[in-house]
Amino acid sequence: MQRPLEIAFRDLDPSDFIRNLVEERVDRLERFHPHIIGCRVVVEAPHRSAEGHNPPIGISVEVDVPARPRIIAKDAEAQRAMKGDHLAAINRAFEAVERQLEDLKDKQRGMDAALAAFSGLVKYEVGEVTAAATFYMAEVYADFSRSLLESERPATLKDAALQKYNDQLEEEAFPFEEKAIQLHEKNLELMAKAYHGEWTDKSLARLAVLKPGRYAKAEISTGFLGSIDRYEYRKPALNAVVADSAVTDGGANAVAP
Repeated sequence: MQRPLEIAFRDLDPSDFIRNLVEERVDRLERFHPHIIGCRVVVEAPHRSAEGHNPPIGISVEVDVPARPRIIAKDAEAQRAMKGDHLAAINRAFEAVERQLEDLKDKQRGMDAALAAFSGLVKYEVGEVTAAATFYMAEVYADFSRSLLESERPATLKDAALQKYNDQLEEEAFPFEEKAIQLHEKNLELMAKAYHGEWTDKSLARLAVLKPGRYAKAEISTGFLGSIDRYEYRKPALNAVVADSAVTDGGANAVAP
């Protein structure tokens, strides 16, 4: 990990036994993701216990990985289920983190496969095929940027710390949104090559959302397109049949000679 492991105890005395359990589980996490930035674990006593008895614990695990939302998992022992060693709650929390890391790897593989497939279609250099593939490549990046911004915020963050975390997420999401904008703009360049169709219209509609200051009024100097009045976007799926989106073209739909 790039940062040292953080372990905090709240409302209970620090325990070397719990600390060792946590350290062992954190070491295992790097098998699921080789580039973990940092991990913070909070162990607390959410319930009071009778004097002389070990209280049941609650555990929160937060893991940071590059260009992804923070992974968060929580667990707590029920009073009636508490056995005194806290092993079950710690294992459940870390198993939840491991599942999320595994899911993250699956999503990354899916994203890479989608981009590779669409890139292959672009190489055909057929107007409609190239425009459709470029549109969906842009939307893969846009969807990734959006999922970062909409990810769960750690419950432990308040006020200034939460604002700092939000700022960091925006910084991580920005390059993916910029890539989406660049690809949609690449689609508009096809109009200069005498291609104008459904997918260039859709790219222009998405640019009106992603970069409204420049594209909201949707005026193209080549004269191919006026303005788009309505557009319904549906999240792309690699193996899905392309669904028709509602596009109303306010200008001429002619190809220049």
